[in-house]
Amino acid sequence: MVGGARAMKSIPPSVRRVLWAQAGVGLLLALAFGLRGPAAGWSALLGGGICVASNVFLAWRMFARPAPAALPGTVRDWLGAEMGKWILTGGLFAAVFLWVRPVDALALLVTFGLSTVVGALFAGPRDSVKTNRGN
Repeated sequence: MVGGARAMKSIPPSVRRVLWAQAGVGLLLALAFGLRGPAAGWSALLGGGICVASNVFLAWRMFARPAPAALPGTVRDWLGAEMGKWILTGGLFAAVFLWVRPVDALALLVTFGLSTVVGALFAGPRDSVKTNRGN
């Protein structure tokens, strides 16, 4: 098995579900914005792609290798992965605004934002933590 495929297998199903939901929202919004014109459709596709790519990077960094035994190591890994995600996100946005012409900023940013929100909605406590709701 190729290293990247092995790393993706180590990502929990609940996280993969979030990534697929974000990708689906990005594609649907790209189709919807595509009705306004090809620039809007491509820009929306890029916005959704930036969201998914940065979150795949975060998931890969967090789950590709075994967790450290001590809490400070886990926090350090999480902070490093999160910082890398933000650097990747900023770099991808910069690349789009520098090299993609024409770009529809509204479609790009709305799709990125809604894909991010969908990720937050799909990542709920039901997947990882049992809650005290009268159980």
